[in-house]
Amino acid sequence: MKHGAFCLGQIRLPSHRIGSSFSLVAWTGKLQNADMCRKTANLFIVIMLVIMLLDGMPSAGVMHDRAKQWIDPWLDASGLWQGHWALFAPDVLKRNARVSAELEDTNGISLHWQSPRFHDLSIFERFRAFREGEFFDNIRNNDFSGAWDSVASYLARTEFPADLAGHKLMRVRLRRHWWDIPAPGQEIPPPDEQWHQFYVKEFQP
Repeated sequence: MKHGAFCLGQIRLPSHRIGSSFSLVAWTGKLQNADMCRKTANLFIVIMLVIMLLDGMPSAGVMHDRAKQWIDPWLDASGLWQGHWALFAPDVLKRNARVSAELEDTNGISLHWQSPRFHDLSIFERFRAFREGEFFDNIRNNDFSGAWDSVASYLARTEFPADLAGHKLMRVRLRRHWWDIPAPGQEIPPPDEQWHQFYVKEFQP
């Protein structure tokens, strides 16, 4: 057989390689497998985008609500559930909230801690603290009361200085704060902040 070349698409294969260390059939199969993998990946991406769009959009009717009910268990199991987005009319977010803690020692001294206050942060700082703010926005609610003891213990470890001679942590108080957001266009002063103590953890001195 003369040395020549076979052409497969844009790939030129030397004829003297066929039958020895190179298989034209195997190479064609690899190309088909790669193309199938690429199409499968693209299809998966499209499906995920559609699911996340259905989950994040405000209700558009009965069919949309049924679709959300159908995909919710899968989103919960996969950890992709995005939570409630209170960004769309008519059910927009009308209240700001934060969490604070008082760490009291045996000598009557208190240390104050608070979660991020987004209206005091720059755009970059808000981006960095978004997940932390979301965590504390959820943890203040009674639905997450099972995690309150762990949060108090974490703040005791990270916020109370352990090297202060003669000072021992005695108590951690967790409080939630909230204030209503005035409607757009209303020239009124911001409403007073309200608070409620929702958990107390005692420590042995």
